[in-house]
Amino acid sequence: QRLVYEAARSTSDLRCGDHVEVEWEGTWYQGCISDVPTSETYAVVYETGDFEVAVPRSAVRLGPKKPRQPKKATGKASKNKRANLERLCNAANESDLETIMELLREGVSTTEEDELGYAAVHWVCGPDHDQPGDTITRRACVALVGRASGSLELKDGSALKMRPIFHSASLNLVGCVKTLAHLGASLSGALHWAVGHRAHACVRE
Repeated sequence: QRLVYEAARSTSDLRCGDHVEVEWEGTWYQGCISDVPTSETYAVVYETGDFEVAVPRSAVRLGPKKPRQPKKATGKASKNKRANLERLCNAANESDLETIMELLREGVSTTEEDELGYAAVHWVCGPDHDQPGDTITRRACVALVGRASGSLELKDGSALKMRPIFHSASLNLVGCVKTLAHLGASLSGALHWAVGHRAHACVRE
């Protein structure tokens, strides 16, 4: 727990991996924070591919949040099980610590894949772009789900076969990467994902 809190220390209210909007001459542009060089500026990678090193805090706001829509479970026998799996994946995606704890107590698997091929351990480490990024709550969720999974090297069901730490590295979630490393996850290959996705803070760390 101490390591999770140490990794979460920051003087900024926005963190690496947060999807934001940046105002320029009255227009808002979507991007992602790639680094926090000072408490008053952010490095931002825009959806257009452009990059700025020092965007002032006054010009940045957190992007809109859209909850992940759960899919309906198919098959009567597995309906409740699939519904609980979707709840856990949604909670992991949204870093909803209370719901995660509730479902873990009920025995819901953190390693079983949803219809998209991702388990809760992947969602918590690689959330949707409109979900909270590298927050202290997400790091605590990563620690909880990571321990419960029993395997931090579990590959997702996508064609890329990404491990949890690859998801965090590609989204520039520095604290989540550190939390996974402290839990014993292998860093092998993580740097390639960070470089490929311009995750500058992860590359620096």
